[in-house]
Amino acid sequence: MTMMLAAIAVAQQPESPPAPPAASTPSESPAPPPPHALLPAPPPQALPPPPVVVPAVQLAPAELTGLLGHAVVDAEGAELGRIVDLLVDNQGQVRAVVVDVGGFMGVGNRKVAVAWSALRFAASEKGPVISILIPPDRIKSWADYIVGRPVAILGTPGSGP
Repeated sequence: MTMMLAAIAVAQQPESPPAPPAASTPSESPAPPPPHALLPAPPPQALPPPPVVVPAVQLAPAELTGLLGHAVVDAEGAELGRIVDLLVDNQGQVRAVVVDVGGFMGVGNRKVAVAWSALRFAASEKGPVISILIPPDRIKSWADYIVGRPVAILGTPGSGP
């Protein structure tokens, strides 16, 4: 019976812990890391900025007019010429209009820069009337406007730049 007790006692003892893994020899190299471990982690994605709110204004067609090709008249209402261009500074402010003056049917005409502040706008039955209080002889004798050259802008006393 002693033998039987000894066999039971041996059977009830816990198993011995497993042996540690065998140390690798210097000739063996460790396994390479998986490919995804070599890539840097992606940066966290930023949220897109909120959309910009742009104010809008709706105007009736009668409140707007195009200026190019529009006639310019003197103080008595006689036509001096037609607006052919607008001159704008670096801040986007209209500084002058280019008026095609003189000539007949495109022959003998020339272009003159007139200060925006020298223009006057009035309403009429046929649409806006753009007038200049500068005498016609002064406009006709003013320096030509030539693209790419310094611009001499004709104004009125007190009309400013």
